[in-house]
Amino acid sequence: MEYVTAYENLRGLVYSPFYIGLAEGLFKEAGVELTAKLSPAGEETVAGAIAGRVEVSWGGPMRVMREHDKDPSSQLVCFGLAVQKDPFLIIGAKANTEFTPANLLTKRLAVATTAPTPWLLLQEDLRRLGFDPSAIELTDPVDPQEALEGLNSRFDYVLAFEPWGSKAELEKRGFVLYAGARRGPLAFTSFYGPRNFLTNRRTAALALMDGLKKSLSRINSINPAEAATKIKPWFENFDEALLATAIGRYQRLNLWPLDTDITADGFVRLKSSLISGGFIETDTAYENMVANL
Repeated sequence: MEYVTAYENLRGLVYSPFYIGLAEGLFKEAGVELTAKLSPAGEETVAGAIAGRVEVSWGGPMRVMREHDKDPSSQLVCFGLAVQKDPFLIIGAKANTEFTPANLLTKRLAVATTAPTPWLLLQEDLRRLGFDPSAIELTDPVDPQEALEGLNSRFDYVLAFEPWGSKAELEKRGFVLYAGARRGPLAFTSFYGPRNFLTNRRTAALALMDGLKKSLSRINSINPAEAATKIKPWFENFDEALLATAIGRYQRLNLWPLDTDITADGFVRLKSSLISGGFIETDTAYENMVANL
Protein backbone atom coordinates (compact mmCIF):
# COMPACT_ATOMS: atom_id res chain seq x y z
CA MET A 1 0.00 0.00 0.00
CA GLU A 2 1.26 3.48 -0.93
CA TYR A 3 0.57 6.45 1.37
CA VAL A 4 -0.04 9.95 0.00
CA THR A 5 -1.15 13.14 1.73
CA ALA A 6 -2.92 15.71 -0.44
CA TYR A 7 -4.33 19.19 -0.05
CA GLU A 8 -7.95 19.68 -1.04
CA ASN A 9 -7.96 23.21 -2.49
CA LEU A 10 -11.41 24.10 -1.16
CA ARG A 11 -14.61 22.33 -0.25
CA GLY A 12 -16.79 22.15 -3.35
CA LEU A 13 -19.29 19.82 -4.98
CA VAL A 14 -17.23 20.00 -8.15
CA TYR A 15 -14.68 17.78 -6.35
CA SER A 16 -17.22 14.96 -5.91
CA PRO A 17 -15.01 12.39 -7.71
CA PHE A 18 -12.46 12.69 -4.90
CA TYR A 19 -15.09 12.48 -2.17
CA ILE A 20 -16.81 9.46 -3.68
CA GLY A 21 -13.42 7.78 -4.11
CA LEU A 22 -12.57 8.37 -0.48
CA ALA A 23 -16.03 7.41 0.77
CA GLU A 24 -16.10 4.11 -1.12
CA GLY A 25 -12.44 3.19 -0.66
CA LEU A 26 -11.68 3.37 -4.39
CA PHE A 27 -8.22 4.85 -3.87
CA LYS A 28 -7.42 2.12 -1.34
CA GLU A 29 -8.68 -0.45 -3.84
CA ALA A 30 -6.16 0.99 -6.29
CA GLY A 31 -3.34 0.58 -3.79
CA VAL A 32 -3.00 4.03 -2.24
CA GLU A 33 -4.05 5.35 1.16
CA LEU A 34 -4.98 8.93 0.26
CA THR A 35 -5.22 11.34 3.19
CA ALA A 36 -6.91 14.62 2.22
CA LYS A 37 -6.42 17.82 4.21
CA LEU A 38 -8.42 20.97 3.53
CA SER A 39 -6.00 23.72 2.53
CA PRO A 40 -6.26 26.95 4.54
CA ALA A 41 -5.89 29.05 1.35
CA GLY A 42 -5.44 28.65 -2.38
CA GLU A 43 -1.88 29.94 -2.20
CA GLU A 44 -0.99 27.33 0.41
CA THR A 45 -2.41 24.57 -1.80
CA VAL A 46 0.47 25.29 -4.17
CA ALA A 47 3.09 26.34 -1.63
CA GLY A 48 2.48 23.29 0.54
CA ALA A 49 3.02 20.92 -2.37
CA ILE A 50 6.23 22.70 -3.37
CA ALA A 51 7.58 22.78 0.19
CA GLY A 52 6.64 19.17 0.97
CA ARG A 53 4.00 19.90 3.60
CA VAL A 54 1.86 17.63 1.42
CA GLU A 55 2.98 15.42 -1.44
CA VAL A 56 0.35 16.54 -3.95
CA SER A 57 -2.68 18.81 -4.13
CA TRP A 58 -5.88 18.81 -6.09
CA GLY A 59 -7.42 21.94 -7.51
CA GLY A 60 -7.19 24.21 -10.52
CA PRO A 61 -4.30 24.00 -13.00
CA MET A 62 -4.49 27.80 -12.96
CA ARG A 63 -2.38 27.64 -9.77
CA VAL A 64 0.31 25.72 -11.66
CA MET A 65 0.16 28.19 -14.53
CA ARG A 66 0.65 31.08 -12.13
CA GLU A 67 3.57 29.36 -10.45
CA HIS A 68 5.31 28.92 -13.81
CA ASP A 69 4.49 32.54 -14.65
CA LYS A 70 6.32 33.65 -11.48
CA ASP A 71 9.14 31.10 -11.77
CA PRO A 72 9.94 29.72 -15.26
CA SER A 73 12.13 27.04 -13.65
CA SER A 74 9.24 25.69 -11.56
CA GLN A 75 8.96 21.90 -11.46
CA LEU A 76 5.28 21.91 -10.52
CA VAL A 77 3.17 19.82 -12.91
CA CYS A 78 -0.48 18.84 -13.33
CA PHE A 79 -1.51 15.21 -13.72
CA GLY A 80 -4.82 13.39 -13.59
CA LEU A 81 -7.77 15.37 -14.96
CA ALA A 82 -10.74 15.28 -12.57
CA VAL A 83 -13.00 18.07 -13.92
CA GLN A 84 -13.09 18.63 -17.67
CA LYS A 85 -15.46 21.61 -17.90
CA ASP A 86 -16.22 24.87 -16.12
CA PRO A 87 -18.64 24.06 -13.24
CA PHE A 88 -19.88 27.60 -12.64
CA LEU A 89 -23.47 28.67 -13.26
CA ILE A 90 -25.10 32.03 -13.90
CA ILE A 91 -28.24 32.45 -11.81
CA GLY A 92 -30.84 35.12 -12.57
CA ALA A 93 -33.96 36.31 -10.79
CA LYS A 94 -36.09 35.77 -13.91
CA ALA A 95 -36.26 32.89 -16.37
CA ASN A 96 -34.71 33.58 -19.77
CA THR A 97 -34.31 30.74 -22.26
CA GLU A 98 -32.38 33.03 -24.64
CA PHE A 99 -29.80 34.18 -22.09
CA THR A 100 -26.20 34.70 -23.24
CA PRO A 101 -23.27 36.27 -21.36
CA ALA A 102 -23.98 39.48 -23.29
CA ASN A 103 -27.07 39.92 -21.08
CA LEU A 104 -24.70 40.71 -18.20
CA LEU A 105 -23.56 43.99 -19.74
CA THR A 106 -24.52 47.05 -17.63
CA LYS A 107 -26.08 44.69 -15.06
CA ARG A 108 -25.11 43.87 -11.45
CA LEU A 109 -23.18 40.61 -11.11
CA ALA A 110 -22.19 38.97 -7.81
CA VAL A 111 -19.31 36.49 -7.99
CA ALA A 112 -20.14 34.03 -5.22
CA THR A 113 -16.70 32.50 -4.70
CA THR A 114 -13.21 33.58 -3.70
CA ALA A 115 -11.71 31.56 -6.58
CA PRO A 116 -10.56 33.82 -9.44
CA THR A 117 -11.14 31.32 -12.26
CA PRO A 118 -14.90 31.69 -12.95
CA TRP A 119 -14.78 35.44 -13.49
CA LEU A 120 -11.62 35.15 -15.62
CA LEU A 121 -13.34 32.55 -17.81
CA LEU A 122 -16.49 34.63 -18.12
CA GLN A 123 -14.46 37.70 -19.09
CA GLU A 124 -12.84 35.70 -21.88
CA ASP A 125 -16.26 34.61 -23.13
CA LEU A 126 -17.35 38.23 -23.34
CA ARG A 127 -14.18 39.33 -25.11
CA ARG A 128 -14.63 36.57 -27.69
CA LEU A 129 -18.15 37.90 -28.31
CA GLY A 130 -16.67 41.38 -28.86
CA PHE A 131 -17.75 42.93 -25.54
CA ASP A 132 -15.87 44.71 -22.76
CA PRO A 133 -16.28 42.94 -19.37
CA SER A 134 -15.78 46.25 -17.56
CA ALA A 135 -19.33 47.17 -18.63
CA ILE A 136 -20.60 44.82 -15.91
CA GLU A 137 -21.23 46.21 -12.41
CA LEU A 138 -19.21 43.64 -10.49
CA THR A 139 -19.18 42.68 -6.82
CA ASP A 140 -16.43 40.11 -6.18
CA PRO A 141 -16.43 38.12 -3.97
CA VAL A 142 -19.79 37.71 -2.25
CA ASP A 143 -20.81 34.97 0.17
CA PRO A 144 -23.03 32.58 -1.85
CA GLN A 145 -25.98 32.71 0.54
CA GLU A 146 -25.77 36.51 0.69
CA ALA A 147 -25.66 36.61 -3.11
CA LEU A 148 -28.82 34.51 -3.42
CA GLU A 149 -30.62 36.60 -0.83
CA GLY A 150 -29.65 39.74 -2.73
CA LEU A 151 -30.77 38.44 -6.11
CA ASN A 152 -33.02 41.03 -7.77
CA SER A 153 -32.66 43.61 -4.97
CA ARG A 154 -28.86 44.04 -4.92
CA PHE A 155 -27.80 41.86 -7.86
CA ASP A 156 -29.26 41.01 -11.23
CA TYR A 157 -27.17 37.86 -11.63
CA VAL A 158 -25.02 35.55 -9.53
CA LEU A 159 -22.04 33.48 -10.69
CA ALA A 160 -21.70 30.42 -8.44
CA PHE A 161 -20.86 26.72 -8.05
CA GLU A 162 -23.45 24.06 -7.42
CA PRO A 163 -25.26 23.48 -5.12
CA TRP A 164 -26.14 27.18 -5.14
CA GLY A 165 -27.82 27.02 -8.53
CA SER A 166 -30.04 24.16 -7.42
CA LYS A 167 -30.65 25.91 -4.09
CA ALA A 168 -31.84 29.05 -5.88
CA GLU A 169 -34.30 27.04 -7.95
CA LEU A 170 -35.55 24.81 -5.12
CA GLU A 171 -36.14 27.87 -2.93
CA LYS A 172 -37.69 29.77 -5.87
CA ARG A 173 -35.16 32.56 -5.54
CA GLY A 174 -33.96 32.35 -9.12
CA PHE A 175 -33.17 30.32 -12.22
CA VAL A 176 -30.02 28.76 -13.65
CA LEU A 177 -29.68 30.58 -16.96
CA TYR A 178 -26.27 29.51 -18.18
CA ALA A 179 -23.66 26.85 -17.48
CA GLY A 180 -19.97 27.46 -18.11
CA ALA A 181 -19.72 23.79 -19.11
CA ARG A 182 -21.30 24.75 -22.44
CA ARG A 183 -17.95 26.30 -23.33
CA GLY A 184 -16.52 22.84 -23.98
CA PRO A 185 -13.25 21.18 -22.91
CA LEU A 186 -11.47 22.96 -20.07
CA ALA A 187 -8.83 21.71 -17.63
CA PHE A 188 -10.57 22.86 -14.46
CA THR A 189 -9.31 20.42 -11.81
CA SER A 190 -6.43 17.96 -11.54
CA PHE A 191 -3.84 16.66 -9.15
CA TYR A 192 -0.61 18.64 -9.13
CA GLY A 193 2.75 18.40 -7.41
CA PRO A 194 6.52 18.47 -7.96
CA ARG A 195 7.68 16.59 -11.04
CA ASN A 196 9.99 14.45 -8.89
CA PHE A 197 6.93 12.99 -7.13
CA LEU A 198 6.04 11.33 -10.43
CA THR A 199 9.50 9.83 -10.77
CA ASN A 200 10.49 9.10 -7.17
CA ARG A 201 6.99 7.90 -6.20
CA ARG A 202 5.88 6.52 -9.54
CA THR A 203 4.02 3.56 -8.03
CA ALA A 204 2.07 5.94 -5.80
CA ALA A 205 1.37 8.28 -8.72
CA LEU A 206 0.07 5.42 -10.86
CA ALA A 207 -2.09 4.21 -7.98
CA LEU A 208 -3.55 7.71 -7.64
CA MET A 209 -4.41 7.66 -11.33
CA ASP A 210 -6.03 4.24 -11.03
CA GLY A 211 -8.02 5.40 -8.01
CA LEU A 212 -9.08 8.57 -9.80
CA LYS A 213 -10.25 6.60 -12.83
CA LYS A 214 -12.33 4.33 -10.58
CA SER A 215 -13.76 7.40 -8.84
CA LEU A 216 -14.62 9.14 -12.11
CA SER A 217 -16.35 6.03 -13.44
CA ARG A 218 -18.34 5.82 -10.23
CA ILE A 219 -19.42 9.49 -10.04
CA ASN A 220 -20.56 9.37 -13.66
CA SER A 221 -22.69 6.26 -13.20
CA ILE A 222 -23.99 6.46 -9.64
CA ASN A 223 -27.55 7.48 -8.87
CA PRO A 224 -27.39 11.12 -7.66
CA ALA A 225 -29.35 10.35 -4.49
CA GLU A 226 -26.91 7.60 -3.57
CA ALA A 227 -23.96 9.88 -4.33
CA ALA A 228 -25.47 12.54 -2.06
CA THR A 229 -25.64 10.08 0.81
CA LYS A 230 -22.03 9.03 0.26
CA ILE A 231 -20.56 12.56 0.19
CA LYS A 232 -22.83 14.09 2.85
CA PRO A 233 -20.02 14.03 5.50
CA TRP A 234 -18.19 16.65 3.42
CA PHE A 235 -21.31 18.84 3.16
CA GLU A 236 -22.99 18.78 6.55
CA ASN A 237 -24.75 22.12 5.96
CA PHE A 238 -26.66 20.91 2.89
CA ASP A 239 -29.47 18.36 2.83
CA GLU A 240 -29.18 15.27 0.67
CA ALA A 241 -32.05 16.20 -1.66
CA LEU A 242 -30.25 19.42 -2.62
CA LEU A 243 -26.94 17.61 -3.10
CA ALA A 244 -28.63 14.99 -5.28
CA THR A 245 -30.20 17.65 -7.50
CA ALA A 246 -26.87 19.41 -7.89
CA ILE A 247 -24.93 16.23 -8.65
CA GLY A 248 -27.53 15.28 -11.23
CA ARG A 249 -27.04 18.60 -12.99
CA TYR A 250 -23.28 18.15 -13.10
CA GLN A 251 -23.71 14.62 -14.45
CA ARG A 252 -25.95 15.93 -17.25
CA LEU A 253 -23.39 18.62 -18.06
CA ASN A 254 -20.75 15.89 -18.47
CA LEU A 255 -18.57 17.75 -16.01
CA TRP A 256 -16.46 14.79 -14.95
CA PRO A 257 -14.32 12.90 -17.51
CA LEU A 258 -13.68 9.18 -17.70
CA ASP A 259 -10.17 9.64 -19.11
CA THR A 260 -7.67 11.27 -16.74
CA ASP A 261 -5.39 12.62 -19.49
CA ILE A 262 -5.21 16.43 -19.53
CA THR A 263 -5.80 17.43 -23.14
CA ALA A 264 -3.96 20.31 -24.75
CA ASP A 265 -7.17 22.00 -25.97
CA GLY A 266 -8.73 22.13 -22.52
CA PHE A 267 -5.48 23.28 -20.91
CA VAL A 268 -4.83 26.01 -23.48
CA ARG A 269 -8.44 27.26 -23.24
CA LEU A 270 -7.92 27.85 -19.52
CA LYS A 271 -4.53 29.45 -20.09
CA SER A 272 -5.87 31.88 -22.70
CA SER A 273 -8.47 33.13 -20.19
CA LEU A 274 -5.80 33.69 -17.55
CA ILE A 275 -3.61 35.61 -19.98
CA SER A 276 -6.40 37.81 -21.37
CA GLY A 277 -7.61 38.52 -17.83
CA GLY A 278 -4.13 39.58 -16.67
CA PHE A 279 -3.82 36.77 -14.12
CA ILE A 280 -0.64 35.53 -15.83
CA GLU A 281 1.63 37.02 -18.49
CA THR A 282 3.68 34.05 -19.68
CA ASP A 283 2.48 31.63 -22.35
CA THR A 284 4.30 28.63 -20.86
CA ALA A 285 4.21 25.49 -22.99
CA TYR A 286 1.67 22.79 -22.16
CA GLU A 287 4.47 20.20 -22.07
CA ASN A 288 6.24 22.08 -19.27
CA MET A 289 3.21 21.98 -16.98
CA VAL A 290 1.43 18.69 -17.75
CA ALA A 291 2.48 15.08 -17.20
CA ASN A 292 0.01 12.45 -18.43
CA LEU A 293 0.84 9.08 -16.86
